[in-house]
Amino acid sequence: MLIILPARLLCHEALELIRQIGRHISGLNVFGVVGGVSLESERIKLGEKPSIIFGTPGRLLNAVQTGSLELKRLKLLILDEADELLSRGFQEQILSILKFVPPDVQMAIISATTPNEVQCLMDLSLRDPVCLRIEKKYVDMKDSEHFKVSVDEEEEKIDFLINFYEKTSK
Repeated sequence: MLIILPARLLCHEALELIRQIGRHISGLNVFGVVGGVSLESERIKLGEKPSIIFGTPGRLLNAVQTGSLELKRLKLLILDEADELLSRGFQEQILSILKFVPPDVQMAIISATTPNEVQCLMDLSLRDPVCLRIEKKYVDMKDSEHFKVSVDEEEEKIDFLINFYEKTSK
């Protein structure tokens, strides 16, 4: 899985969250392809074939073009915050990355808004798309129950959320 995000900080946050949630999943290997890491160190880590890769467009494109990142076995590509990605001028880099993506890959484009740039990217890159839109007028919180739980450590927070999800999703 490859997740493209518009900023290094977002990549680090998402990577850490998945590491915490997935710490009980055997064989889960995640890695971030962002600036601030030596290219040699990045090449070695990518050679370990991570299960989930988070990255910013420029560094990912460099990794793909230099052969450090091979996308032949890619199953899922997620463009997160697509409106932000495109408003920051990453369209050319994203389109270049897409040239290396297998034609049968599943792709998700996640965006808070759908400006023309995002719609054009969706039209260019998605096959048989399913569009999920939540209109603000349909979000009704009056039937929602809200409560606050305080935890001391980050690990307790993740454990609580996993436990809470398991109990409420049955």
